[in-house]
Amino acid sequence: MMMHNLGELENRSTNIGHLPPFYGRPNENVTTWLFQIKKIFRAKRITGKQAIPFVAEGLREAALIWYQNMCAQGGPPGDLDIFTLAITHAFQPVNHQQLLRRQLQALR
Repeated sequence: MMMHNLGELENRSTNIGHLPPFYGRPNENVTTWLFQIKKIFRAKRITGKQAIPFVAEGLREAALIWYQNMCAQGGPPGDLDIFTLAITHAFQPVNHQQLLRRQLQALR
């Protein structure tokens, strides 16, 4: 039974495919990117600590440099929840809610 579970994990990890890219640019929405990758992880039954080796796959430019610095300073985050908090803190604008309200008003 244990080998079967390990085999399933290996199979899932090789079939994850490419994650959508996140560059860390001001016009990108980190919350939307997190929603997308978490949806992929759920579909592949990858949770918590298992997800961490995969997150760098989707990071580019400033976001990848941020992740490299985080790993160099204290190692990779312990699980997906910790990573979510850290990347949101790093890349979500302080006035995020205000920006969303403006976008909603522009649609009306």
